[in-house]
Order: sequence, then C-alpha cells, then structure tokens
Amino acid sequence: MDVYRHRGNQVAASLPSVMHEAWTTGRVHVGKPLMLFGTAAGLTLGGMLLLP
Repeated sequence: MDVYRHRGNQVAASLPSVMHEAWTTGRVHVGKPLMLFGTAAGLTLGGMLLLP
C-alpha cells in the first residue's frame, strides 16, 4: 500500500497509517501473515513479518 501519495511523508507514522488503511479497506485479514517494510532518512530500511 502507498499512503505517501495521499498523506505525504510521515516517517515514523507511515506504518501505523498503512495498517489503519489496510484494516479499514479490508486488505488485511485476521489469521493471515502480514509483511511490513518501511524506510527512513538516509539508507535506513526496516521490515517485519507478523505471523498469526
């Protein structure tokens, strides 16, 4: 999902915003794995896998 186009650069708030949008639009389902990636200033990249 891309929230940058609608909300701008949110840095630390981007993952919670994406999670909210994913839940409210039905793109995330209970009991299914979820993979998250985010970037920050410079060459920082982070990610996580949420398993049910």
